[in-house]
Amino acid sequence: MSTPAIRKVVFNCLFLISLLSGVPYLWAQGTGRVAVYGPNPRYLQDAEGRPFVIIGFGREERPERSVLDQLKGKINYQRVYAAWWHRNDHPDQYCCGRPWVMVRGNADMNVWNETYWSNLHDYLRNARERDIVVGLTIWDGHSWLPGGKFGDEAVWNSQYNVQGVQWAYDYAALVNFPNPQPTGGYSERLVYHQRRWVDRLIGEIKAYPNILIELDNETDHASESWFLWWADYFIQKGDFVIATTWNSKYTISDETFSRDPRLNMKSYHSRTDEAITTARLSWNKVIVADADNKCSNLNATIARKIAWRSFIKGGHWNDFVCGATAFPDSTKIRYYGHLLNFIKTRSVPFAEMSPNNSLVSNGNLLSKLGRYYLAYIEGKVNLDLRAVPGILHFEWYNPRTGNDAGSGRIQGGTVRTFSPPSSGDFVLWVRDTSMAPPNSLAR
Repeated sequence: MSTPAIRKVVFNCLFLISLLSGVPYLWAQGTGRVAVYGPNPRYLQDAEGRPFVIIGFGREERPERSVLDQLKGKINYQRVYAAWWHRNDHPDQYCCGRPWVMVRGNADMNVWNETYWSNLHDYLRNARERDIVVGLTIWDGHSWLPGGKFGDEAVWNSQYNVQGVQWAYDYAALVNFPNPQPTGGYSERLVYHQRRWVDRLIGEIKAYPNILIELDNETDHASESWFLWWADYFIQKGDFVIATTWNSKYTISDETFSRDPRLNMKSYHSRTDEAITTARLSWNKVIVADADNKCSNLNATIARKIAWRSFIKGGHWNDFVCGATAFPDSTKIRYYGHLLNFIKTRSVPFAEMSPNNSLVSNGNLLSKLGRYYLAYIEGKVNLDLRAVPGILHFEWYNPRTGNDAGSGRIQGGTVRTFSPPSSGDFVLWVRDTSMAPPNSLAR
């Protein structure tokens, strides 16, 4: 049985034990690190076992503490490169250094650059203290490795490292050299240094509960077998959540992702929530709409709407800008903070709810039929409440200001019309008042 399958069985057993023993369910679920949320694997759970919706914003660089201070409480996720490989970038850079020292212009793969590791620890610790989960991108064939946009200057080219190692996506070598040696042939030495780098990385990051592994960034040069080998490696060494990406031809295919238990999360690089589809949600995996298909700063109003629609549709949102763009956008992170604050303060049990747009005349709806209804709309909406005959409490929330915008009670048992307080986008939160409020499950 695969590790993810075992994890799910364990979660279910713990849930049953918690019911029989009276031990709180969240305690029973706690894994001490980010993991797939067993009862609903379309979400991840934090170190305390609480499911969370990814609302992220970054530029693939490690931001320093002063930036993370601005992001605290506004986002809960950042996707960053584990290392940058361009030989002309200084290996000590906080944002994007390299794990090896440079000797006369070439990387010495046998000598660690301890400043890089110290910087990595500093960022991961600061992110953890600000409740930010980090998606570490391991292999970036799109930009920084040979074959990528800047790959001709990568230290993985044989002329730019002391060891003369030439990069390749060599699956056969990974399989044929289970115990690679640095004195072996061409392919064996490559695998030795690939694994030496990853082994130290795993050793350094295992202590942090706020990390998941993103295998690649838009890599179109490698076979799926090569990436799946690395997925196995990270799971065996550290039982990490494993993510991958998509952008046109750059992908682990949807077919493979949907059926392979080693893969838990996929980011679709497009500035729209259209990536969050019913078909993809049916795979019961984490589906993320990710703005990483352009470098410019996405309009704040558009970004707010995509974030809310992605959440209400049962998915997640990660915003993105390139390194030359000013970061962070204060308006956008304020909007994202409103979203996360709404989930937290209302204790929205989103992991118990499902997308169900058939119940609303327009907009998007997340619901637990007969109990909770959460709609994101613009304009008057008809909401089908026939599944709950009692008195319902409703409230309006303004996602632009983060303020309550009115509330009241209404009789269920029929289709009801709700008119928002004014023009613009609004959140409508309706719940059955005859039942106890939902438990606090959100971060």
